Amino acid sequence: MNIEDIDWTKILLRPIKNLGYKFSYNMSKLIIKTPELHIPFGIELYNRKEILNFSLIDNNNERHNFIHYIKTLEKIFEEISNKKSPLLPFIKFPPDFIKDINQKENVKTLRSSNNSYLLRTHLSKNTEIIKLNNNKKIYIEKKDILNKKCSCELELSRIWIYKNKYGLLWNVNKIVIA
Repeated sequence: MNIEDIDWTKILLRPIKNLGYKFSYNMSKLIIKTPELHIPFGIELYNRKEILNFSLIDNNNERHNFIHYIKTLEKIFEEISNKKSPLLPFIKFPPDFIKDINQKENVKTLRSSNNSYLLRTHLSKNTEIIKLNNNKKIYIEKKDILNKKCSCELELSRIWIYKNKYGLLWNVNKIVIA
């Protein structure tokens, strides 16, 4: 689904012991398709997790909308933690959610960098990395994605909470190299 098509009334958060809150959408995973992205650094290891930063330039309507929706989503959760925003009737929050993020720092996944944006994501255990050739899947190794253009299938997985910080966690389920 495209990010513009999300029906915000169908988002649910459920607590996960010691990990934060899991997103679900219409009782399923919240999966979105991205516009074309660029992989500037390849896969990085951070705390034994595989991190992948995507670069995107706000130079067309599709990318502009994608950036806008991610910024809006992050702003909503930042405002809730600082009590600057009334509770939003379209997202169903668990009883302790507001208390758990109250006055904590929101670590954003989308950051401005020069004239583009970087989106920080995590690779899933089974991330599929492919290139399509005449509708035939060709599997690509992780080491071969550096500096490539791609589109992805991202899952808004959960809100992580650790000490005095929290943030959104995007998992990459699929990468299709252009």
